[in-house]
Amino acid sequence: MNWNKFLKSSRFKYGTISIVLTCGFVALVLALNMLLSSLGLAAGLAVDLSEEDFTAIGEDSKAILDDLFAGGEDYQITVNFCAARDLFESNAYVRYIRDLAENYAEMYPDYISVKYLDITRDPGSVEKYREQTGTTITASNVIIEGKYHYRILSADAFYQVNEDEELYAFNGELKFTSAFLQCSIEEPQNVAFTVKHGEAVTDDMMLKQIYLDAGYSVTDVDLATEEIPEAARTLIIYKPTFDFIGYDPANPDTTTEVEKIEEFVAKYNNLIVFVDASTPELPNLQEYLLEYWGIGYKPFHKICDGVRSVVGSAGYTVIGEYIGATDSYSYQVFQNAMDANTYFANAVELYIDETRVRTGINIETVISTSANAVSQYSYQVTDGDTKTTVTEDSAAHAMPIMLMSRYMNYKNDDLNYNTQVYQYVLLVGSTDFASDDYLKMNCANDSIIKCAARLINSERVTPDISSRRLINDPVEIETGTATFLTILISAVAPLILLIAGIVVFIKRRHM
Repeated sequence: MNWNKFLKSSRFKYGTISIVLTCGFVALVLALNMLLSSLGLAAGLAVDLSEEDFTAIGEDSKAILDDLFAGGEDYQITVNFCAARDLFESNAYVRYIRDLAENYAEMYPDYISVKYLDITRDPGSVEKYREQTGTTITASNVIIEGKYHYRILSADAFYQVNEDEELYAFNGELKFTSAFLQCSIEEPQNVAFTVKHGEAVTDDMMLKQIYLDAGYSVTDVDLATEEIPEAARTLIIYKPTFDFIGYDPANPDTTTEVEKIEEFVAKYNNLIVFVDASTPELPNLQEYLLEYWGIGYKPFHKICDGVRSVVGSAGYTVIGEYIGATDSYSYQVFQNAMDANTYFANAVELYIDETRVRTGINIETVISTSANAVSQYSYQVTDGDTKTTVTEDSAAHAMPIMLMSRYMNYKNDDLNYNTQVYQYVLLVGSTDFASDDYLKMNCANDSIIKCAARLINSERVTPDISSRRLINDPVEIETGTATFLTILISAVAPLILLIAGIVVFIKRRHM
């Protein structure tokens, strides 16, 4: 081979340039990676997943407990672990619970203390709790005893699991702070759930647990036979399938279920109603919502959004859009939850009718669909013996899926002088919004529920304390985004490669 001729040839010249460019590009990537890594170390850009982060006490908890202990009362709170302290060393998950409790005691030494009972050696140390609750107490339990009450928690209660039943997040700060609050309030305010109308209400539903964690007691109430508890501040109607009893001319002196709801809210309490696309017509409930509050739902008008929805849901798990302006009262209530997505599966179209509302009522759309959504109404047409299901789609438009109606007045009594008081009614167009599956997801649904709990502003309640993530969440992609990425990958990228190939081919032909 003539090496001098080869070194001067175009093949060697352009091949060398290609190799140099490739090596230069790889070197540039490595240099950028090293630069970003060093910046991350210098500027603290890395995510802190250390034990100190898991056992830290946030500013929200400090504000709540500072307020609780500032009253001068003797709030002595004891965190009783049911095993010796050194037994927590071998397992990080229980060690986080122990260390966080000790951090609370260190921060509030005059009010919070930690004890280790070791019930294996001394079973009698927990006998009084066992007798009063009738439950089995094991070495994994944590007993939090305050001035008025105590709570018995299992180690599992300090953790969240995801939809795959995997340990997902450490929820210790929320559990401890809410337990301290609950044990120190003599008569906690109540959240009542209606029953006996086909509601999907169970004792272990996460919606109830959120209110328990927020410092409330929770009860079920059959309005046909029972009165709403005196301590109740919020009444929740969750997925009813039968109507509430309204006025009966044959029994004019009987207080109906609707009248009980009306009288309850009129005392400046709150009502939250969850409906969905399968909720039937409930004339008495619908009339109350419309005539008093100017809001309603359209039975069987199911919402579909082919753009702003969760991939794989065929458009039926809608991703909500916040509507409230920053000076609106709905924004003031829900602002802490407005940075993340909200999911509404099997949603029904809601609507506002201000022409039928009482004077002084203000109505706001808190969350709506995108302008791409349609409302699908299905009904049956009978032709002789044949029944055909017909589905009609509305024109695409933005529709409310969460409405808030508010009435404000001034209260004057022995304790209040010209004090503003409020009645709130929240109508949610999806029952899945508050189901266990969606409250477990990495979205704003649970934060919205916690914000709604704070509509009761006359009592100290636990704020929206963030959990500490143990595992990363899967990335949720909207249908519209997925479509764009599909086009980008399947069409644009190959087109770029094709153009590059053609350019190289033409240049090589002229060498």
